[in-house]
Amino acid sequence: MVKGWFQTDVDPTTPKNAWSREIYPKTIYDMLMGIKKDYGDIPVYITENGHAMAEKPNENGEIIDDERIEFMKSYLEWLIKAENEGCNVKGYYAWSTTDCYSWINGYEKRYGLIYIDYENDLKRIPKKSYSWYRDFIKEHTEGK
Repeated sequence: MVKGWFQTDVDPTTPKNAWSREIYPKTIYDMLMGIKKDYGDIPVYITENGHAMAEKPNENGEIIDDERIEFMKSYLEWLIKAENEGCNVKGYYAWSTTDCYSWINGYEKRYGLIYIDYENDLKRIPKKSYSWYRDFIKEHTEGK
């Protein structure tokens, strides 16, 4: 990094995930409104928005990832607000459908809506967030 080109401004009051990444949902609104202001009515696709967690199935084999649901819900509320204010949002793609490999953290961080059991024949277990997101999509796309 070139000294003076970038600055990190960490707000101690902003919530953070387990890896100290800030969780600031309004940033998606600010970004979308900035795109609208600077570039007009161009189509915008959000292609990677998600929340990492270190999670395992509970005693019933379920993955209750309420923290991820709250993350997605809060970002999507701000996205919808920007859309209602005229931003041409064409798509939102959660990161990610399944747990995936991180170049920095290997399989420690899990982003997926579907858990992959890497030690049990790659068994897939839909997380609570999977069902929540499915229902959210149905609720917000009916009649469109």
